[in-house]
Amino acid sequence: MDSVTGPRQPQFRPPRRTGGAAGGAPGAQGPPGPVGPAGTPGVGVPAGGSTGQVLEKNTGADFDTVWATVSGGGGASVSVQPTPPPAPVQGDLWWRNDPDGSLFVYYNDGNSSQFVPATPTTKGDPGPTGATGPTGATGSQGPPGTTGATGPQGPQGIQGATGTTGATGPTGAAGAAATIAVGTTTTGAAGSSATVTNTGTSAAAVFNFTVPQGIQGTTGAQGPIGNTGPQGPQGIQGATGTTGATGPQGPTGATGATGPAGPATYAAIGTTAPASPAVGQLWWRSDTGRLMVWYDDGNSQQWVPAVPV
Repeated sequence: MDSVTGPRQPQFRPPRRTGGAAGGAPGAQGPPGPVGPAGTPGVGVPAGGSTGQVLEKNTGADFDTVWATVSGGGGASVSVQPTPPPAPVQGDLWWRNDPDGSLFVYYNDGNSSQFVPATPTTKGDPGPTGATGPTGATGSQGPPGTTGATGPQGPQGIQGATGTTGATGPTGAAGAAATIAVGTTTTGAAGSSATVTNTGTSAAAVFNFTVPQGIQGTTGAQGPIGNTGPQGPQGIQGATGTTGATGPQGPTGATGATGPAGPATYAAIGTTAPASPAVGQLWWRSDTGRLMVWYDDGNSQQWVPAVPV
């Protein structure tokens, strides 16, 4: 079939650019290429015809065309659809309603036939933005999506400023004063530990003391016997006289060394230690509530706690 009137598959020619790829001015025209070889002579356009006439198929045979005058009642057809119409002819219009609302014309450029834009495709300056249309009605809420995985924990935030101090609360009622009383004092076995037992309460203490008996000191040595006085002369045997007076008593022997003192059998109470204490004496220190005992460890003497602390 000839390239003018043959029923070719509709083609879409993209709009021609009027500038560079970025919208700049076209580059300079290159030099003409070499002349190609002469082609085979074609059938050519039939002779004749007049101004305003067009070529149209005369029969279904190839290259059978004639000059014809376009009648007023006929002309090109206009198709409105998203795809090109089938079997278009020269001059048919196609308004592509989807997606862009563009108008095309079926055109033969001497080599092929295709739809080309019917209006210039260069863009002018954008017009002013129209007023915003009214907001459409809110659509129905879709079903909730599945819960996503928990993300990693973020870093700890900085500590906030310290808040203001609250008002001081009212003073509570005064509590009852604690009391301390001495209960019984019992003498314990010699060499045993001194003990203190609270038979009262923490607020009203009653202390019972057990104080060990002191160890008995050793008996002092006996003093020497005094000298016997001289014997008087033998008198005449007279009547038995009265019994003579008892001779003077010999001198008293030296006093033996005093044995060590046994522990005291009482407990002193006060904030200061008692003066000149004996080993084993107790002192209950009233300002701390602690029982102390005067103790000799063989090297020194001092007050030590009577019970574990």
